[in-house]
Amino acid sequence: MNRYWYLKVLLILACVSFYMGLQASTASANRGTYSTTPTTLRGTWYYNDQKGWYTKISVTKTTVSQMNQRAGLVVSLKSHRVKLIKPNKYGYWQIKVKGYRPIVLKSAAQDGQPAIKGRFAGKVFSTGTPVYAYHYLPNKLAKDYWTSIPDEFLGSWATHKNTSSKWREYKLSFKKSAMETTVRQYPGVFLGAIMLGTVRDPVDPTKSSLIFSKFENQQKIYWGCGLRNSKYLPGYDSRIFIRHIRHEHQNAIKAYGISQYFYKTK
Repeated sequence: MNRYWYLKVLLILACVSFYMGLQASTASANRGTYSTTPTTLRGTWYYNDQKGWYTKISVTKTTVSQMNQRAGLVVSLKSHRVKLIKPNKYGYWQIKVKGYRPIVLKSAAQDGQPAIKGRFAGKVFSTGTPVYAYHYLPNKLAKDYWTSIPDEFLGSWATHKNTSSKWREYKLSFKKSAMETTVRQYPGVFLGAIMLGTVRDPVDPTKSSLIFSKFENQQKIYWGCGLRNSKYLPGYDSRIFIRHIRHEHQNAIKAYGISQYFYKTK
């Protein structure tokens, strides 16, 4: 009888030890993940090589985006596909996104100013070259040379969410001299691009890199907006063609080639 209880106690202790070890390993695995970004990374940061290539990095409490005029990645820490990992020995935070290279960022200083040093993410970024992102653009154009976007397009616009595999969620955002486009790949993960009217065109430095021009097609007035030239997009027309309309008793944008309508979100 004593032997029976002795074996039973050993078995219980073994189970408890295994459970505690499992809990410890799980806690250790989760110890380095965070649900919000550090305040030192938050803000909107710009990088410009003064030769026509620029990047915008935007960090909020729960979102991180890296965008340039060719492509970008916008992610939410609330997505199960995204994990924020504590800094490595070099001080870099990693935003790991399932299916893509991680976004790697750290707080730094450059020329006596706060900056972020990082590495591009996603399959669209082939080199992973480090960049410095500042609060300003060194070769910013004077307002006289900006390509201004018409007032009726200003703000953020999005298609209605749909679970159908044939439909994706598209977003457009317009400021007076900037345009951003994104498309949802997975919940909490968007791909996109940003085009800035305040930076110089790499071919003609007296003009804005962003062009926004009106034309008529089948007796309908469209606006074509995108990069002025294709230096960074060889053989590819970056422009999208849109018009402002009323649909279902509300303001909307219709984009050529997209069956869905964009409705204003803010």
